[in-house]
Amino acid sequence: MSNTPKGIKGTRRKLRELKATTQSAIRLAMHEASKAIDQQTQELAAMRRILIAERAQVIYYTDKYCAAIAKTCVDVQPIPFLDLSEEKQTEYTKRAILELNGDTELAPHGSQGAKLILN
Repeated sequence: MSNTPKGIKGTRRKLRELKATTQSAIRLAMHEASKAIDQQTQELAAMRRILIAERAQVIYYTDKYCAAIAKTCVDVQPIPFLDLSEEKQTEYTKRAILELNGDTELAPHGSQGAKLILN
């Protein structure tokens, strides 16, 4: 005894049921995929913010180190990056964003510093 319908009406009803089941499964899968993509987008944005903040600090401390090597530094010990004013932090953050976006007009940060260190 098989589960398949014998007539055309029964076959159509069975196909409609299968179609409804498939559509609900697809809708559920699309909803779950959308949630996963949203979560990954949020995680990616958070990681990008962390990367920019870390790069801004690297630029700041590299500038201080290069200034100390070039003997143009007045500070014996630099002010910690997080203690800088909002304006100064924003300046370094903008530089970090430009570097990380791969702006072709800018040389990668540290190329001048590397020349100073090597000379």
